[in-house]
Amino acid sequence: MARTQGEPRPEKAAKVQEIEIVLKEAASTLLVEMSGMTVAEAVELRHQFRERDVRYKVYKNTFIRIAASNLGIEGIEEHLKGPTALATAADPSAAMKTLREYMKTNEKVRVKAGLLGLQTLNEADAAALAELPSREESIAQLAGLLQSPTRGLAVALNQISSGLAVALNQILGGLSIALRQVAEQSGQAAE
Repeated sequence: MARTQGEPRPEKAAKVQEIEIVLKEAASTLLVEMSGMTVAEAVELRHQFRERDVRYKVYKNTFIRIAASNLGIEGIEEHLKGPTALATAADPSAAMKTLREYMKTNEKVRVKAGLLGLQTLNEADAAALAELPSREESIAQLAGLLQSPTRGLAVALNQISSGLAVALNQILGGLSIALRQVAEQSGQAAE
């Protein structure tokens, strides 16, 4: 079947659809410029991304632009100049933390912009993603917050029960002294 004028070829439409799926599924996306990187440097960066469950792939800017437009993402077009790779992850901070670490030893990589969900971020806001706690850190913090009131209740109940035990011991001690005194007085009265 012949394509009509203006209709993209099936392989190009498939690439755009792939990018749409990647962008929709990611918690965060970085638009990365990697001009001048050697093959070895690119392989090392991909390896570091893979270790942190970050998907990293180079796409044509035209395909990214069309996919972004189809998803209603605004403000991304101005960042689609030069070679662009998408670094996407389910953990909002994983890609930027990995890239920030890599950029300490390689200045050929630059973050052009980012997305948090489908919201466009400028370069500075995208870099701020590295400051977010990871998914695991967030879960641990939440568990600590949930555990804190429980721990506080347990400590309070323990203190109450300890205080009650001390008070009961004092009462029992006082009763035994009082009973002895009564017994002594009864014994003296009987003599």
